[in-house]
Amino acid sequence: MQLVKQQLNQYLTDGDILSLMKAEKAISFDVIFSTHSKPFCNVTDERKLLDYVMKLTQRFITVNFPEVNAVDISLQFAVDIVDIRQDWNLLDILNFFKFIRQRQDLPENKIFGNKITPIKLIELTAVYENNKSIAREIWHKNEISKEVHGTKEDRLMLGASGQKLIGSNEVFKDTRFADLAKQIAEKEKLKSNKIYENAAKTKDFLKDMEKHWNEQMDLVFNNKITEEQAIFNHQKYRLEYAK
Repeated sequence: MQLVKQQLNQYLTDGDILSLMKAEKAISFDVIFSTHSKPFCNVTDERKLLDYVMKLTQRFITVNFPEVNAVDISLQFAVDIVDIRQDWNLLDILNFFKFIRQRQDLPENKIFGNKITPIKLIELTAVYENNKSIAREIWHKNEISKEVHGTKEDRLMLGASGQKLIGSNEVFKDTRFADLAKQIAEKEKLKSNKIYENAAKTKDFLKDMEKHWNEQMDLVFNNKITEEQAIFNHQKYRLEYAK
């Protein structure tokens, strides 16, 4: 997963288009969830960050909307997105533009009149975030299932006595995670029909999960809790949801 990050960094630093093409081909929501990448709120060199976001945005606009002023639009979008989506990272920017291009089956992604503006790009981030939240829940569910059955050792090991954080080599001991993973597996089997019985309830569930996860990440970023505690809190929240 780190390979995508390396390929993107290579393009951003020396303009290697081949590296960008490889990164774009491999990027996905699952890759973002599985790759340790610094969010915008933790980046200290804001000028460099804005330059990188501008570079990716300008390329997207130049290729797809050659008749508009790519520089001005890219600058405004970079400033806005870094300000309002501080939980994003550069992999999100890469995936965002891929998402717009490839998911033209979604009416919300249509850009009528072939006119792109910073406001339209920000509007499209809401569509991206909605799909990302759905993908995150599916990814979490799959990860928990894998860990409960002991099929992964290099991810968050909820079902093992030695616990490992995503993207980390540090192992910590906490039997709460093993017990919690078993409870989640059992509870989700019993609740699945209730939670996912219709589209409205599913949407509410995903929004609540997304909100709680972001709240936990804010606490981690502000050094109020550890990452392992945030993960534990989130899994407990999932377990107790709509009891």
